[in-house]
Amino acid sequence: MSSKYSGDKASDVDSWLWLVGGLIAGMILSPLISSWLPTWKSSLKSMFETLLCQLGHRERPSSMVNDSASAHFLDSNISPLSDDEDSSSYQSLDSNIREGFGLIGDEDSSSYHSADSNMSQVSALSDDEDSSSYHSVDSNISEVSSLCEEDIAPVQFQDSNNSEECVDSHKQVYRYDVFLSFRGPDVRNNFVDHLFERLTKKGIFTFKDNVRLKRGKRVKPELMDAIRDSRLAIVVFSSTYPTSTWCLDEMSAIADLHRQEKQIVVPVFYGITSSDVGREGGPYDVHFNSEQYSKIPNRVDRWKFDAKYLAKAYGFPINPERPETKQLEEIIAFVTKELNHKFTIDISDLIGIQPRVADLERRLKLTSEDVPFQILEIVGMSGIGKTVLAKILFDRISYQFDACCFIQDVNHIHKMHGRGATTKIQKQIIHQLFQEEDLQFLSSPEIVKMLQNRLCNPNLPKKALIVLDDVDDPNQWHKLGILPNFLGAGSRVVITTRFEHILNVNTTAYEIYEAPLLNDDDALKLFLTKVSKSEDPSTTVSGVSHKIIEYAQRLPSAIEKLASSFHPIGEELWERELVKWRKYPNERFMKSLQETSYDELNRDEKVIFLDIACFFGGKRKKYVEHILGTKMSDPYLAIQEIRRKSLITIRNHEIHMHQMLRELGKNIVRDKYPEEPKYWSRLWDVEDLQKVLMSDMEANKVQTIVLDDDVSKHEDMKIEGLSNMRDLRLLILHHKSSSENLTFRFNELYYLLWQGYSSTSLSLSIWYNLVELNLINSRIQQLWEGSQAIPNLKKVDLSNSKNLKEMPSFEGCRGLVRLDLSGCTNLTKVHESIGLLKELDCLSLQDCTNLALLDFGTNCQLRSLRTLLLSGCTKLEHTPDLTGLSNLRYLDLGRCTNLSTVHKSIGEHTTLKYLSLRGCKNLVHPPDLVNGNSSLLILDLSGCMRITNLLCRRQKFAPSSCLESLIFLSSDFLEPTRTLDFVAKMRCLERPNPKKQGFSSVFDRDWLCSKLTYLNLAYCHELRRFPELSFHGLHEMKGTLERYPQLSIIGQDYIFSASTV
Repeated sequence: MSSKYSGDKASDVDSWLWLVGGLIAGMILSPLISSWLPTWKSSLKSMFETLLCQLGHRERPSSMVNDSASAHFLDSNISPLSDDEDSSSYQSLDSNIREGFGLIGDEDSSSYHSADSNMSQVSALSDDEDSSSYHSVDSNISEVSSLCEEDIAPVQFQDSNNSEECVDSHKQVYRYDVFLSFRGPDVRNNFVDHLFERLTKKGIFTFKDNVRLKRGKRVKPELMDAIRDSRLAIVVFSSTYPTSTWCLDEMSAIADLHRQEKQIVVPVFYGITSSDVGREGGPYDVHFNSEQYSKIPNRVDRWKFDAKYLAKAYGFPINPERPETKQLEEIIAFVTKELNHKFTIDISDLIGIQPRVADLERRLKLTSEDVPFQILEIVGMSGIGKTVLAKILFDRISYQFDACCFIQDVNHIHKMHGRGATTKIQKQIIHQLFQEEDLQFLSSPEIVKMLQNRLCNPNLPKKALIVLDDVDDPNQWHKLGILPNFLGAGSRVVITTRFEHILNVNTTAYEIYEAPLLNDDDALKLFLTKVSKSEDPSTTVSGVSHKIIEYAQRLPSAIEKLASSFHPIGEELWERELVKWRKYPNERFMKSLQETSYDELNRDEKVIFLDIACFFGGKRKKYVEHILGTKMSDPYLAIQEIRRKSLITIRNHEIHMHQMLRELGKNIVRDKYPEEPKYWSRLWDVEDLQKVLMSDMEANKVQTIVLDDDVSKHEDMKIEGLSNMRDLRLLILHHKSSSENLTFRFNELYYLLWQGYSSTSLSLSIWYNLVELNLINSRIQQLWEGSQAIPNLKKVDLSNSKNLKEMPSFEGCRGLVRLDLSGCTNLTKVHESIGLLKELDCLSLQDCTNLALLDFGTNCQLRSLRTLLLSGCTKLEHTPDLTGLSNLRYLDLGRCTNLSTVHKSIGEHTTLKYLSLRGCKNLVHPPDLVNGNSSLLILDLSGCMRITNLLCRRQKFAPSSCLESLIFLSSDFLEPTRTLDFVAKMRCLERPNPKKQGFSSVFDRDWLCSKLTYLNLAYCHELRRFPELSFHGLHEMKGTLERYPQLSIIGQDYIFSASTV
């Protein structure tokens, strides 16, 4: 018993000793383990990646994937030890771990040592060993990988959450996707050029020194900046790479960024292996130890360290026995995956794209901390490439956000799903932003609540990028319930649309980008790329190619459709194909344009769209509004809405519509009868009109004819056939050939413009609907007999109708607003009923040289008349009684050379702004302006040489009672001193116009002309000086005065210089 008991006691003591010893060992070894564990884990991962490189990088293990905790492949704590030293260190450390903590049993320990031993052997393999050597260690990959994964958790235990949060909130914005580092002579003109070309064609913004370096810049600093501004670096190690210090410095800069997890690195081994770069005694090591680098040992040590570091990264050995194209594709696929590009973009979509994407990035203000939220609207017509821009932009910037989503074709989703469209889009947003699954069974309210809860949850990603493609209604955004305050600081929303300012949000955080058309060079390149089905089209460009681009007007979708039509045929037939396209555009292309452009317009907008497409492209906006205003109440608003929908643009006050949209409009008009224009609603071509006039007129459906060409050139045109177009509503025609008097049976005509109308009279079966009548340069002698009921008539223009002798009664058209009879040189009389036109705003009788009398009648009602032009009426002796013209503002009586008196009613007009009697050389008595004409701004009496008594009547110009607003006075009859006496007392006179000589000493006196800003002294050659204090208002016109070279400034005075004329 005692022995047994003593043995048991001894056993217990031994157990306690082992336990105490284990605790003591754990306490001693714990600091050592905590300091070595990250290094051990990082080094083990490094050796594991070296193993994969040697195996030919068949697949990238999941443990190497870039996740949120570890940005790139390698940790930053790799020790610069040789492979053997690393292996022994791992084994020594591993035994300490087992003894101190007992983490792994003996069996596991032996398997681990076996795996580690195999890894050490693999890292020392030479290039001459065959593939069987690689396969001998392949079975150990899973064991090594599992060991790496086991140690991830302890490493992440160090307060990683806060550090991650800090890094994410200050994510770097990169200028380039990829930086290419290579030694020029080895690979520039073959492998690297091919790699750069394929990267660029994939939409990957790549820096290559001979492409991106700017002239005049210091090369090395710019290269270093480009490295720092690149998300990923491809280092092409070649046999001569270590002979360039520039290349080696690039390599070290890249390695430093990789250690800081600021850059992804992809080594490519061209003509060499990874062991040639990293192992001691290898080709690179020989270069480092050469005489060339003996004087810079510190830099060499760094290069050695960095070369070995990058040699262990996951890379691509280029095998000369495999097709280069295949290996390039593998690299491109890997880079695309690392950059997390969501979309595969066709090469043709990338032509001319990079400057636009760069512009979009600037507008998003991604680097500005003062912009917590921004909406960017990409707007443009259908087919201009808005979606492609958005996709490339998304791939370029998505890495800067915590969560991203791209919802494509929002409008189509709404058309397909109706009321359920909003919920469907919300589900997509939740899935893409938060990776939520199994959302199909949730109701709409549940989805709304989930979306708002997720967005407002502080523990979920907050900085979001949301892209909505093809939005055509503001409710498609507003109903999603995503408020700016739900999103984290720095969030961005991008919307593509055809509707300018689609969200109707009044905020500075709303930026609009109008997607431009391609430039000429890019448009031509796109066409040649598409038509040749080649990434490298022929450099020879035919003249027809330029015509095609001109026809497509640089619209990408039109160019692609044209190219697809031209591809199957020989280039010698392109000219014919283009003629065919002009007459009959591709039906499918037109249909797609119609669905996205025309079908969504309302009734008035469709009418205006077709009119602009057929007739008014390139015309002045005011002109188009005026014509369209004759048939609808407010065309201005409809035109603005069409412009907002990207169907027209307004430049230099002109309306412009893209050629493809004009073709669409004409195609809609042709409809089912492309060869029978008599069934069209609109005619815009002379040949089509000729066909209609030669056809059965009773069946025609023509409503509008607008021809810019002179129809007179077509001698066989049977213009009289127009008289049978009963449905005609708008006619704009240029035709001067002689024809007999016709009776037009227009039932609906509301607008008529016929330049050169050759008949002596106009006979309409129905005048009632006529709104505007324009017979410019016509041969007409009389409009109608007696009184004609035309209640809708607003404008009559018979200018330069030299055969017109008199105007008929206006009693039936009292709504007339504008009457233009200028240049009607045979007109002798205007019917006195003109005084009944209450709505008349403008009356022009300029250059009616035979008009001797103008009478507005005893019951003048011209209260709306603002402009009366009588200049050049050389036989007019007296002005009419203007008593009833209570709103008259502009009165021009210039060049009325027989005018002797002016009716006294002129002095009663308190609204008159402009009065010209210029050149009225027989006018003896000036207008009587005694009765307080305080509104007059301009009074032109130049050339009125017979007026001599103005000074005698000077009291009638008392400033206190009249002319106190006058700013311009031109007269040739006032003496210099008397003129300045008159000028000095005017409160607002700015522009007296003395042209008489003799202004030599009149400024010796002091005049107070406080309002004077302009004084024409061009003819006052004897003037030498005038005091500034008298004309201090002239300071405001200093620039104008300097136009006179003889005037200079000395001290406080303006004087003439010696260069006087």
